[in-house]
Amino acid sequence: MAAIAWSWAACTKIGLAAEILFHPDGYKGGSKNYIEAFSTRGGFGHPLLAYWQMCRPDEYPTMEKWLRD
Repeated sequence: MAAIAWSWAACTKIGLAAEILFHPDGYKGGSKNYIEAFSTRGGFGHPLLAYWQMCRPDEYPTMEKWLRD
């Protein structure tokens, strides 16, 4: 879950279209739901990134660091 949240943060950082990350042939048909959830600051996995001090919970998807210590 954290890897998907990390991927979304990376996608937004570099300006990659969400449809490339969450392509329609993946995620068991749920790619549109993932895009909607992450676009509205929902989604999942980012609490782990915050726990690992990789981002601040209130500032996700902005990352403070990209690798875990």
